[in-house]
Amino acid sequence: MTETLAQKMEKAEAGDVHAMYEVARAYRDGYGGGDPAAELKWIMRAGDNGHPEALIDLAFRYAFGNGVPASAEKEWDCYEKIIAGECDGFPGTEYTLGAAKLGLATKIFDQKKSADYPRAAQLLREAVELHAYKYA
Repeated sequence: MTETLAQKMEKAEAGDVHAMYEVARAYRDGYGGGDPAAELKWIMRAGDNGHPEALIDLAFRYAFGNGVPASAEKEWDCYEKIIAGECDGFPGTEYTLGAAKLGLATKIFDQKKSADYPRAAQLLREAVELHAYKYA
């Protein structure tokens, strides 16, 4: 049975983090003519509640200033939440974890934080290991 947007909205309002992300996607995909402000509201709520795809979405938004002020610190925080395991138990977390590790490693190199280069190298290795089985 496919849920209607109204049903998802009801669940989202009640705190269902998966429904929050689904509502955000509905707004992104054109519900109500597309509503970027509503999409961002629900992406942020889902991210605040540990939804990994929402956190990756927010990291990219903070990286490029897409709908939010650009913030390397907030981008970093999104990656760290995923890596720290705050998203454990969500479907698809392995892919998202790999993307977060790759994103954070790239950030370390971009910011030339040489003291963190060993961590960046480890994150890159782990990201490759998470995804290598798909291409073997």
